[in-house]
Amino acid sequence: LESREAGGADLAKELESLRRKAKTLQEKVLKGLTPFQRVLIARHPGRPRPPAVLEAVAEGFVELRGDRCEADDPGLLAGLGYLDRRRVAWLAHGRGRPGADGPGWARLPTAAGLRKATRLVELAARFGLPLVTFVDTADRGDPDPVAEARQGPAFTELLAMLVDLPTPSLAVVLGEAYGDHGITLAVADRVLVLEHAVCAPV
Repeated sequence: LESREAGGADLAKELESLRRKAKTLQEKVLKGLTPFQRVLIARHPGRPRPPAVLEAVAEGFVELRGDRCEADDPGLLAGLGYLDRRRVAWLAHGRGRPGADGPGWARLPTAAGLRKATRLVELAARFGLPLVTFVDTADRGDPDPVAEARQGPAFTELLAMLVDLPTPSLAVVLGEAYGDHGITLAVADRVLVLEHAVCAPV
């Protein structure tokens, strides 16, 4: 009905009535959700993912690539841009990044990605930039002992930088925040959790 260009007062009245009914029905359904149904909403394929939110919110975003040590990890997006004409450092999980193993891509950051994040946090501290992070990671990490050993120091360095960051920081949990990868990026002065998003430290 909304797509029809021509329509009289009767159509407009009917549309308004349908919108009210839809809103009432939506509120009724969402009010009665079980905890597991909320988790399913957090995992819904149509839910906005960090790359899409970053593209919509960050103005003039310039991506920072590489950790100056090993490689560039697309599992974490890092860069500089503007928010309401103010310079901001941006950090986001790469989950749902287009062009990388399909729209459901949920790769976890590697040690290289954590070092890239640390590099961005250092830039934010040096130039007095506020930091905004978008958190959305579904997995708890790689159980491989070799991967754990490589990521441990990178996690520690990033956490230390985030805790001591002298500039304001904001973390926004968009969908899921599980384990080390989810909780690490949620270390901030203020943490916002979207409706039906889920967090678990382990």
